[in-house]
Amino acid sequence: MSRLLERLRVETRPQHEALERTLNLLSPTLEMARYHAILRQFHRFWCGWQPLAHGLLSDEHDLLTGRDRTPLLSDDLAHFDLAPLPADGPLPPLADADAAMGSLYVLEGSTLGGQVIARHLETRLGLRDGAGYAYFQGYGRQNGPMWAAMRERLARHPAEGPAADRLVTGAKQTFAILEQRLVI
Repeated sequence: MSRLLERLRVETRPQHEALERTLNLLSPTLEMARYHAILRQFHRFWCGWQPLAHGLLSDEHDLLTGRDRTPLLSDDLAHFDLAPLPADGPLPPLADADAAMGSLYVLEGSTLGGQVIARHLETRLGLRDGAGYAYFQGYGRQNGPMWAAMRERLARHPAEGPAADRLVTGAKQTFAILEQRLVI
């Protein structure tokens, strides 16, 4: 594991745990109405976040290819005949590519936990075959290779210094904004 990846895991743990508590998607009492509200908020976030973060990371074309999960959220909303929320609300203050890379770390890391959430949604809400929960299935069989590519890219980034500090701050701010936006 790269030193930067370890630093990210350690320094963002409080924000990560707070977001998991707020979402509570693995709750044995999760109800469909709450799940719908979460999907709508995730979609709202992605509609603002993705163009911002990917724009700042335009030099990372190879890494970004195929990493827009907004269409998956749109499909999930359509499955339930849910209207998207207006694209507004706070976004992480991503000032540069380093902060955007930290933010990307958060959203890409969510594909790993999303697999566990997807199985719970099947059991708890009776969802099947990705219909209504494609976002949480992430890249499907490509989750592992996509995460490996992200880890490889992070391993090439300095683990210390101002650029690394901006990356870690971008990750922390992303967790915090997600938690704020997903209080339902």
